[in-house]
This record gives sequence, structure tokens and C-alpha cells, in this order.
Amino acid sequence: MAAAPAYIAGKWFRGVSGPKADVAGLTRVASNVYAGGGTFCLAALNQSMTSVTAADVGPVSVPTTFLWGTADRSHRGTNRDSCREIAPDAEVVDLDGLGHCFDLEDPGRVAPWLLR
Repeated sequence: MAAAPAYIAGKWFRGVSGPKADVAGLTRVASNVYAGGGTFCLAALNQSMTSVTAADVGPVSVPTTFLWGTADRSHRGTNRDSCREIAPDAEVVDLDGLGHCFDLEDPGRVAPWLLR
């Protein structure tokens, strides 16, 4: 990321976004953030969570909804129902045609789920 963050962000957005996403717009915003000194610390977050298990987090007993962008290719190997390990009674909603950043791709479609 340090060598070419805007390039890598653009490549990442192309790989994880739904077919109607404004990849150029998302990349432009990310580039502006990096130019202003922003960073992307996902690797550090993931590395810090390697020893956390589902039992450390759950079971969650409050009403829970997981939103799943079906066009997210970064999670094509992930079992979408694995979230039930921490929230057994959760509702899992497929957002067809949306990717990893579904809230940015189609805020009008996602907002009602967040406001419930």
C-alpha cells in the first residue's frame, strides 16, 4: 500500500464492487484521502484479530442483521452463514448485484436495512 495506494485501491474496488458501482468515483475519493495523509489499516486489523474466536464474540443475543453483497468477489470463498456462529438467530440478507461496499454502491437500497 505504501508504494502505490491509489493504484491498489482502484484495483481493489474493481475486484470487489458490483457491476453498477462507480468504481472510478470510489477510486477518486480514496486517492484524495491518501493524498491528504490517510492510510488503510485493514491488514493490521486482520492481524490483530487472528486469535479471536467466535466464542470470544458471541453468542450475541440482541436482534442482529447481516447484510451480504453477493457481487463481492473478495468473499466468494466465505460461507455467508458463518456469521451465525456469533449470532445464531441473525437474519442474513443477500443484496444481489452489490459488492463489498454495498452502502456506497447503493445507499438508497441499504439505508432502510440500517434504519430498521
